[in-house]
Amino acid sequence: MKSAVKTNLIFLIMLLTGLFVFFQMGWYVAHQVLGVPLNWNIIQYCLTAIQEDTLGHDIIKVLFNLVILYTVVRLVGRSGRQLFLTWKWMRTFRNNTDHQQTLYLNKVYQDWNTEIMVVRDDAFIALAMGIWQPRIVISTGLMNMFNEEEIRAILLHEWYHCRGRDPLQMFLVVLLTESMGYIPLLKTLSNQFATRKELLADRFALRHMKSEYHLGNVLLKLSTLVNNRHITVAVPFANTAINYRILQVLQPDQPLHIPFSYGKSLLSTIIIFGIMIGLISGGCS
Repeated sequence: MKSAVKTNLIFLIMLLTGLFVFFQMGWYVAHQVLGVPLNWNIIQYCLTAIQEDTLGHDIIKVLFNLVILYTVVRLVGRSGRQLFLTWKWMRTFRNNTDHQQTLYLNKVYQDWNTEIMVVRDDAFIALAMGIWQPRIVISTGLMNMFNEEEIRAILLHEWYHCRGRDPLQMFLVVLLTESMGYIPLLKTLSNQFATRKELLADRFALRHMKSEYHLGNVLLKLSTLVNNRHITVAVPFANTAINYRILQVLQPDQPLHIPFSYGKSLLSTIIIFGIMIGLISGGCS
């Protein structure tokens, strides 16, 4: 199976899992608040598995309500924090824009139909930013560190993220992972998704550069910069699976094996759903 297909499959599994859980919770809350009938709902089914007059029923009901409350609070909190940080950083970037460099790069890469913003900062900044209209943000510090071809490799990497609306996908993945921390498998899938996305972006840059040399130089320099406390390196370009990315550049024709250590998280997830199934089975026996 191709890496792009695996990455899309991971995203689809996470999205469907999240939508299913949200739907079940919303249906259950609508029943409690508005009296919407529950023809079949996992949460309500679990509750009816225990006799209503027992202490166990009341405890399970409180626990389910706490889980729903936790999910909603985390969901709203993460969304609000994301909106605030986006507004904050965009205002900072706009106020520190290097207009000359910005105009130059947008002219050179005008056929990309993607905005490129250059900000005055000595740190290494390279990212795709914006959920609805992704743009590329890089720093003057980055432009001073690398030559023209290396900068092009970095821009191609970020352009891949913009083309695929990866900022939106990554936001949804983080939203699901943080709001449903009680499903351990989501965190494992999230790490896999982020790693594979960075590798796909690198491969996209390699295809367009038609050489591994320039991107290889960038990654090797980055691996040194990350360990240099005197130089600030912005995420996400430099902090995701740097070793795998270097290996991919060194062996571009070899399939890259990414260990998928899902055993513990899958077992924990199975146990969680197993408890629910046990409640159902116990109530129906």
